Amino acid sequence: MTPDPFEVVREQISALDAARYYGLAINQRGQALCPFHHDHKPSMSFKGGRYRCWSCGASGDAVDLVRGLFGGTYMDSLKRLNLDFSLNLPLGGKSTPQQRAEAQERQ
Repeated sequence: MTPDPFEVVREQISALDAARYYGLAINQRGQALCPFHHDHKPSMSFKGGRYRCWSCGASGDAVDLVRGLFGGTYMDSLKRLNLDFSLNLPLGGKSTPQQRAEAQERQ
């Protein structure tokens, strides 16, 4: 069975990695200004591969962060991460019913 590409990305790319790659400035305490609201004091933190904004409540993994930054679908975000981080995941094929159900849950 083909591994779920979302799980592969979550295992290989943390939200912190994605935040740094896409230009969020991370301070010495591992916090950043949240890009999802007008933030003037770092309120976004990173832990366990995920992010959380303590002001607006935004949270998620690297795929969620990319979707929030650039818009589009979860698959668009997955494709962007796949390309930008050179993961070489085969994303052109049809998804399995389980993958479609999991994508539906994420949305």
